[in-house]
Amino acid sequence: MSLMLIFKASTLGFFTTFALLYFFCGLLFPAATFYASSAIEDKASASSMMSFINIGSAMLFVIIMGYLPGNPLEQLILTITLFLAILFASGIHYLYKKRNP
Repeated sequence: MSLMLIFKASTLGFFTTFALLYFFCGLLFPAATFYASSAIEDKASASSMMSFINIGSAMLFVIIMGYLPGNPLEQLILTITLFLAILFASGIHYLYKKRNP
């Protein structure tokens, strides 16, 4: 019941969702950093590219959220869905290219 009240209040639901995302992002970020750093020899370039992608994608999706209609929580759900769809399509494309060179 109280969870429904949180998500009905748009601003509170928006910030609660971001708090959960930041919590779970802390679990993913170290593994992604290790993977990016071991991908190429130049660790500084790998780290800076990962930071660029991180900040660039955040900026892009904040801009997209500004143009979407609805309350902030609905905009957040739409942008996360869009991001996951792009990520999934990129993964499928990578696996397809890897199997069929």
